[in-house]
Amino acid sequence: MKYCIVDESYRLIKGKPYPADASAFMRLPCARGAEVCFQILVNHDAAYAVQLNHSPMISRRGSVDTLRIAVDSPYDVTLSPVGLLKDDDNIEKSDVLLKSDYAEAEANESLLIHARLQVPADAAAGEQKVTLRFYQGNMFEDEKALEGTLQLTLRIYDVAMPGKDAFLLDLWQHSSNVARKYDVNLWSDEHFAVLEKVIASLAELGQKCVTVIASEVPWCGQSCSDSKTDNLFEYSMISTTKKTDGTFVYDYTAMRRYISLCEKYGTAQEIDIYGLTGVWVKPELGFPVLAEDYPDGMRIRYYDEADGCYKYMRKASEIDAFIVALMEYFRTEGLADRVRFAADEPADVEKFRSTISHLKELCPDAKLKTAIGHAEFIDEFKDAIDVFSPFIYCVVKEFDNIKAKQAELTEKTFIWYVCCAPHYINTFLRSFLLESRYIGILTAYMGFVGFLRWNYCIWPEEPRRDIRYGIFPAGDVNFIYPAGNGDVLLSQRYMLLKRGIEDFCLIDQLRKAGREDVVNAAMAQVIREPDVRTYSTLLELEKNRPAQELCSDRACDYHRMREMLLMALETLQK
Repeated sequence: MKYCIVDESYRLIKGKPYPADASAFMRLPCARGAEVCFQILVNHDAAYAVQLNHSPMISRRGSVDTLRIAVDSPYDVTLSPVGLLKDDDNIEKSDVLLKSDYAEAEANESLLIHARLQVPADAAAGEQKVTLRFYQGNMFEDEKALEGTLQLTLRIYDVAMPGKDAFLLDLWQHSSNVARKYDVNLWSDEHFAVLEKVIASLAELGQKCVTVIASEVPWCGQSCSDSKTDNLFEYSMISTTKKTDGTFVYDYTAMRRYISLCEKYGTAQEIDIYGLTGVWVKPELGFPVLAEDYPDGMRIRYYDEADGCYKYMRKASEIDAFIVALMEYFRTEGLADRVRFAADEPADVEKFRSTISHLKELCPDAKLKTAIGHAEFIDEFKDAIDVFSPFIYCVVKEFDNIKAKQAELTEKTFIWYVCCAPHYINTFLRSFLLESRYIGILTAYMGFVGFLRWNYCIWPEEPRRDIRYGIFPAGDVNFIYPAGNGDVLLSQRYMLLKRGIEDFCLIDQLRKAGREDVVNAAMAQVIREPDVRTYSTLLELEKNRPAQELCSDRACDYHRMREMLLMALETLQK
């Protein structure tokens, strides 16, 4: 049996040799109330199993060696086997944190165990030791204690880990997809029970935005009809009925219940409405414009009581009434100031101008949020759009212009996003895990207040077996996985994204205290290319250039950065 302690950013790749520089020790800096994670890598020259609790366990193979891991810690520790999934190169790579209490492997095949430890908010400053002990058994043989132990030293600083209020995180929720993968009816009590697990996991990350779908399939299912197997269609949260007298009534029950659920977990700072501005239209796939006299392509379904048929609004007057009624509902509920009519990558400037001009005529107090691929949208719509989220290509190519607009438009919010591109910095299975952490640091470095990504829980047909989907890189569609018991499974990428958001919030505290010098020195530990403008060239040549030209891929650099931030904050408090 071989085992060692590795950083939470270690990704197990099937077939990769056990590391020659395996370590039995690790030291991590942390704050009071912080989450600390590390991993245990195990290997054996025969088929074997790893056990993570005290329950009896016999391998399905029968007589194989079983390694039981016991943790001696002053704080609670949760151990989870890390599951592997095939990447686009057909090589299996670790990602999903399983809830099983054991794992099995073939001879010379490594297993990775994720360890999650919570430091109490009232923990004393100083050092604490966590010791991992190992016991080997085989079916009905008595266990024997193995000689080697692993040890983690926590250096706890007298600093309270800040909340994530400073970071505007917007990971889109695909609620219809959640219903399908958990085999529950859309907007049923069972559906909301699962959605609560999803929202709770988002809250842990610091999510701030509710994704409300207000018309049918606003993204055309990400062209899933091409695959003939996957189903990525998202459906409206609003039920509409046309009465026999010709009037329309709107049922907002599901939408309001969802918003309330997000409010319960503190993830409803913004309420983003998709499906009423910048709707994707793909007539070649069967998604045409339905209302020829309307400037956008929304698909609003209703039940017609006159003949018992479901139909779609095809008149501008009907769509106008729908939008006006929706905004009035938000005003009545006291939500209007948080509502953002959101658009995703509008490509046609003239069409988009017509859409938002019409929206403002209907609802002068409407606020807008737009993910943009071109900086000219900022100039063009600086008076209309309230939240700008430029794509990373757009940011680095026109960094000076965007920063000048940000300085000019002080009442506007600026975040940024990545999606199925670029190759890096990103959060794919093929990305090195510290890229996920770097997102929070890069956000702080570029002077934005948050980050947007289109994915969180939009899964292909069998996500626990294969997370690949269409032309999207593996891992592009999710940060969590569906569990068989109605729960959610987190991922390594989720954990590293969370760590980077924590870095952002620590940096924010120091900046507010006027310690930009410390912030710059700390970020320099992980930033390899300090001039964001040069990212443009690097990203265009991405297939031939390593991500390490932009940011460090060494965990020790990130730990050093975290330690510098904590040391400075501790000094400020004295």
